[in-house]
Amino acid sequence: MAQRIPQEVIEEVRHRTNIVDIIGQYVQLKKSGKNYMGLCPFHEERSPSFSVAEDKQIFHCFGCGKGGTVFNFLQEIEGISFPESVKRVADLEHLSVDFDWSEPREVADTPENQQRRSLLQLHSKAAELYHPILVSLLGCLSKEITVRFWIVSINESCFQLMIPKAMSSPFLVAC
Repeated sequence: MAQRIPQEVIEEVRHRTNIVDIIGQYVQLKKSGKNYMGLCPFHEERSPSFSVAEDKQIFHCFGCGKGGTVFNFLQEIEGISFPESVKRVADLEHLSVDFDWSEPREVADTPENQQRRSLLQLHSKAAELYHPILVSLLGCLSKEITVRFWIVSINESCFQLMIPKAMSSPFLVAC
C-alpha cells in the first residue's frame, strides 16, 4: 500500500537540500550564468541542454522536456517511487527527519481504492491470459515492421508495442 509523507517533511527535505549537489552526483555540471548546465542523462546529446537552477531548486532539459524537483530527478534516474526518493534525498544529505519510514500505513478502504484493487486484479488476470499469445506472436513478427508499430522493449517475460497515434487500427502480420 502507498505511504503518505506529510507535506511538512517533504518541504523540509527540499529546503535543506541543494539540488546541484544531488544532481551533480549523476551529471557533470558546469556553471553557466546563474544556472548549471550539463548533458542530459535521459537522452543522448552532444551539446548541453540540461539546466539546473540552484535558486529555484529545479532542473529542466530543453532537449527532451523533462524537468522538476530533486525528487522527480531521482525518481526518473533511479526508477524509484516518490516516497523512496524523499527518503533517498534525506539519506544523501544526511538529514534527520521526524518520520517513520519503516512500514507503509494501511490505506482506507474507500470505494475508489476497492475499484482500483479490482482493476489491478483484472489487469493481472488479462496479462496472464494474453502473455503466452503475445510471446508466440513475437516469434512470428518480422523485423521489417517499422511503419505499423515498433517493439519498444523486449526481455524474457514481456515486450511492449508502441503504436503510432496516426494509426486507427493496426494489424499484425503473421509469418
